[in-house]
Amino acid sequence: MPRKATKATGQTADVVARIDAQIQGLITEIDGQIAQLEDKKTALVKLFGTGGGARRGRPPGSAKASAVPGQKRKVSQATRAKLKKAKRAYWARVRAEKEQAAKAQKS
Repeated sequence: MPRKATKATGQTADVVARIDAQIQGLITEIDGQIAQLEDKKTALVKLFGTGGGARRGRPPGSAKASAVPGQKRKVSQATRAKLKKAKRAYWARVRAEKEQAAKAQKS
């Protein structure tokens, strides 16, 4: 059932204006709090950095300084032989494990 219109439309406008003023006040207060928090955050970042801890990885620019353009690293024959022997042992171990797994599955 619809409400009857009353002559108190001026009162309704006053209530709406009061509520609007309260909302605007709350928004202003929240904006002030946000500004304070941002100031505190900025101060903490200045004191302690980004908070990410120690930087990981190679320092910037170090790769450029150590690498000489046009030159390759040379590996001695003895080192190549060691690498070759180690890689062959690795693949032999992988094949043996694969065969054992296949035998275990058949059983």
